[in-house]
Amino acid sequence: MKFYAFGVYSEESFAGFIQNPGQDRRAVAENLVNKMGLKMLGFDFLRGDFDFIVSCEAENFEQVAGLKMAFEASGAGSMVILEAIDMNSIAKIASEASTNYLPPSETN
Repeated sequence: MKFYAFGVYSEESFAGFIQNPGQDRRAVAENLVNKMGLKMLGFDFLRGDFDFIVSCEAENFEQVAGLKMAFEASGAGSMVILEAIDMNSIAKIASEASTNYLPPSETN
């Protein structure tokens, strides 16, 4: 399963960047991701509402939720987890369901 973790650094984290602007946060992120049993596919800093994105593969959502919990418990910031989906599979299920669904506006 593929997941995306969007993160926002805390004020303390930014203070750490200022004190040590040469630190390799990608390596730190990869170490944490690996310790959680995940495979990191990518890491980028972002401009906008989020400060970074990590893409990773996991066996289940609980692994990625553990990553979020560990990151946030450290005080480093906050994280939002999104899961990649197969839209074609979802549409197929919806198509099958819609043939058997009777909306409330229709009566027998």
